[in-house]
Amino acid sequence: MRISAFPETLVSLLFCCSLLTSGFMLCNGSSVEPSIKISLMNQYEESHTKQHMLICNVFGFYPSVIEVKWYRNGQEETELVQSTEPYHNGDWSYQILVMLETEIQKGDTFTCEVHHSSLKDPHRVDWHPQSSDAAKNKMATGIVGFVLGIVFFIVGLVIYMRGRKGQTSFPGQQNERFLSQ
Repeated sequence: MRISAFPETLVSLLFCCSLLTSGFMLCNGSSVEPSIKISLMNQYEESHTKQHMLICNVFGFYPSVIEVKWYRNGQEETELVQSTEPYHNGDWSYQILVMLETEIQKGDTFTCEVHHSSLKDPHRVDWHPQSSDAAKNKMATGIVGFVLGIVFFIVGLVIYMRGRKGQTSFPGQQNERFLSQ
């Protein structure tokens, strides 16, 4: 049986759509919204400055045409911005990394802005220095360590107090009674 014998709609469906591993159909004219994650990578330290690399990871989008911009406190950053080309994720979607090398000051707000055909308006994700994953992990570790320290101190104090409970307040008299028996 020749392909021309199939109904025209079935042929166009076979050639225009691809079943994605995520379970939805991607056809001509459709698009998939990107997901955005910002990460901080320490780069190097000098005596007078501390340079960091902020990475805007934009992933899971289709089609591959995309524009990503960095903003610092509302001002677009164009210098020291590097970008990869969009590359395949293996499920017909794409991913891109856009990096900003910068010095980070307390109180700064960095914004990764994404323009894509699947979005009505640009999608913006803010990042603040105090909200980094490393800072959250350090804070959680400190709190857990402090709480464990208090728990062990209290347990040790209770054990110590129970051990003293059987003793009298004058240990010398106990020794005399023991010797006289």
